[in-house]
Amino acid sequence: MQILTTILYVVLALLSLCIMIVVHELGHYTVGRLLGFRILEFSVGFGKALWQKEKNGILYSVRLIPLGGFCKFLGEDDADDPEGNKTAGVEGAMNEMPAWKRVLVLAAGVTFNLLFALIVAVGMFGVTGTVATRVDEVVAGSPADGVLQTGDMIVRVEDGFIFSGGELSAAIASRDTVRLTVDRGGETLRLTVSPQITTDEEGNTVRRVGVSIRTGTYHRGLGETLSYAFGYCGYVLDSIVSTFEGLFTGSIGLDKVGGPVTTVTEMVRLEREFGVTVLIELMVLISLNLALFNILPFPALDGARILFVVIYAVAEKIAGRKLSHKAEAYIHAAGLIILFGFIVVIEVLRLIKLF
Repeated sequence: MQILTTILYVVLALLSLCIMIVVHELGHYTVGRLLGFRILEFSVGFGKALWQKEKNGILYSVRLIPLGGFCKFLGEDDADDPEGNKTAGVEGAMNEMPAWKRVLVLAAGVTFNLLFALIVAVGMFGVTGTVATRVDEVVAGSPADGVLQTGDMIVRVEDGFIFSGGELSAAIASRDTVRLTVDRGGETLRLTVSPQITTDEEGNTVRRVGVSIRTGTYHRGLGETLSYAFGYCGYVLDSIVSTFEGLFTGSIGLDKVGGPVTTVTEMVRLEREFGVTVLIELMVLISLNLALFNILPFPALDGARILFVVIYAVAEKIAGRKLSHKAEAYIHAAGLIILFGFIVVIEVLRLIKLF
């Protein structure tokens, strides 16, 4: 039974990861179709084709390896035709389209990932409720006495939403007066509490308001849930940016980085610990991660492709003629090799436990 459960968790994790990557490619596909780009193939998965069907000149495929997908455009990174001679003058070819249209298509994948994360977050918080801080006990004679009551749900701190549950403690530690929005039996109250400054046993200055708290859930209306989900996505994106900064500065080690195998492994571990419903929250996190990662100006990623479109558009405007994209094709090819190589090395190092 345990083996079957593990297999189910792995399948669900793979399916979730595939959905998020396909959503990204669906962004390129949808905007490409709307703007008149010629699409050669839209594939779910990589490797050997398990199923294919052609419709309206587009080949739709389901492939063996369910770790992503791709949307192939005519005139995009053709290794056999880096000069674009074969598609010159061909209607719908990507390299023949105006620069602004190419930018929109390239940015659509990231945009769809962001929208997908927001939609999933709205559904998740609408069903399960949002994070809030519940007051379990108020110490008599403390700054909170007469302000807060047992059972109060603190839903905002300094007009900001609560995402991690640590916002109240952070505000108390840094402010002389803390503004709170509290739900008390269905009534919304706006209160203020001034922390008491004391010294602990080690002589350190601490601030206390005199409450015992724990993380709880709070159901909001549709409008506020949407606002909360939007803020939550921003909170997650900020955390991801901090992680990227830590990797570049060295404050975060490479043992915190992983490829698809590590991602699926971690998803399965979390499923075991918290249940399959944790996949919904992970889909928000990973979708935002994909969006931010793909917008990086690294060769082969959407961010670099957009940058090259802009650079070439300006250069061709100045030169007054169409320029060769041979160098760009080689740069993206090299970037792809580096990315895949890095992922393989990281996964192998994890496998042999060298970290």
